[in-house]
Amino acid sequence: MIPSSAVTKQTSGFLERRGGMCVVQLLSLVLQTSLDVLFSRQQKEEGDRTICFFLLKIVITLNICITTTMKMLTVSLLVCAIMALTRAADVPTGEPDLNSGPEAVPTGEPDLNSGPVAVPTGEPDLNSGPEGNSDIAEVAPSCPGNWTRYNDSCFFYVPSHMTWADAEKHCQTLGGNLASVHSFDEQHAIQSMIQRLTLGFPETWLGGYDATQEGTWFWSDGTDFSYTFWATGEPDDSRDADCLLMNYGDEEKFGDQPCDQLKPSACGKKL
Repeated sequence: MIPSSAVTKQTSGFLERRGGMCVVQLLSLVLQTSLDVLFSRQQKEEGDRTICFFLLKIVITLNICITTTMKMLTVSLLVCAIMALTRAADVPTGEPDLNSGPEAVPTGEPDLNSGPVAVPTGEPDLNSGPEGNSDIAEVAPSCPGNWTRYNDSCFFYVPSHMTWADAEKHCQTLGGNLASVHSFDEQHAIQSMIQRLTLGFPETWLGGYDATQEGTWFWSDGTDFSYTFWATGEPDDSRDADCLLMNYGDEEKFGDQPCDQLKPSACGKKL
């Protein structure tokens, strides 16, 4: 399609050329008639006829120039009008083009095909955890450094040799008590901790005692004394043996010993 600016330029050029031609023709007529009048040797009537003929030619020439110019102006206006209508047809009118793809989703309404809808501001996101703490992960409780965890308990080996009472007091300063044992697996976990740290099975104080009443055993942390792992012939209460230790004898099980003996110890505490 030819740009409207090019058509206008071409039309203007044509009108200028056409107007120039009309001026040239008029000047030629004036010059020719003037020469005929000045150098005519005929009678006055012939001069008058020459003037009349000159005026007639001027009128005809002007009529032709005006007619031609008006025709070009009319054609130019028609061309410009057609081009304007053609461009207007290419401009969107605000109605969706059914062949141009999916219509844009109106602002404020969710697009059901674009994925999950964002959670409105001010309403809790049910998938982000407790309200107000979606960016904070819940930290699981853990044992202090150098303590060994088993289920919900932490255990710590104290290699220093102390009496049972001093060992209990020391464990209390660490936030616990001498360790209590409630299952074979828990006993094995404590024993494995000691073996890993000492490369052996030294006799080690635990929290059991029957000093209050002979034969009635308690754990120093107040939990129920329901599990036993006594070695053969234990407890024998020899020489007022009122305190419990582990890794006793060849069986490396529980045994009772006098509470004033100096032994390493195992502390324990709950998470």
